[in-house]
Amino acid sequence: MGRPSKNFWLDVQNRSRHRPPSSRHLLALVIAILRKESPRTEGVGLIFVDDAEMKRINTTHRKKKKTTDVLSFPSHLPKGAYPYLGDVVISLSLARTLAKSAGVSTTRYCSTLLIHGLLHLCGYDHEKDKGEMMNRQAYWERRALKSDPLPMG
Repeated sequence: MGRPSKNFWLDVQNRSRHRPPSSRHLLALVIAILRKESPRTEGVGLIFVDDAEMKRINTTHRKKKKTTDVLSFPSHLPKGAYPYLGDVVISLSLARTLAKSAGVSTTRYCSTLLIHGLLHLCGYDHEKDKGEMMNRQAYWERRALKSDPLPMG
C-alpha cells in the first residue's frame, strides 16, 4: 500500500477511558484518503478524548459550551514547512453513544468521524460550501469503508 509520502506517520493518542479502534485500521483509512486528497502530507495527529475534554476544547476554541463528536485543527504551517496536516480530535465517549444509536460499531462510527475531520484538514468546509464536503465524505465512506454513508448531525 502506497502512502501519501514515504515518510508518512499517524500519531494516535488515547486520552479517553475507552479503547479506540485499531491503529492499523485507522492508518489504512488515513492513507487511502490522503493519497488522493493531500498526497504531500507527511503527518497527521489523531486524538481520542472523553466528553468532558471535548467540551473544554470546544469551549476554548469555538466558544461553544458543549461537547461535539469531532474537531479538526489544521497545522497552518508556512509554505515549504514540514507538511504536517494537523490534528483530528474525536470524542470516543460520544462516538460510542452515537454508534449505538445508529446501530453500527464504534470503529465504523469513528471511521466516519475521522473521514469528516480529515476532509476539514484538507480544506473542505460543510458550513460554507454547497454540499461538496458531505458529498466527498459519502464518496470516501463508500470507497474506503465499503459502506453506505452514515447520517451526520
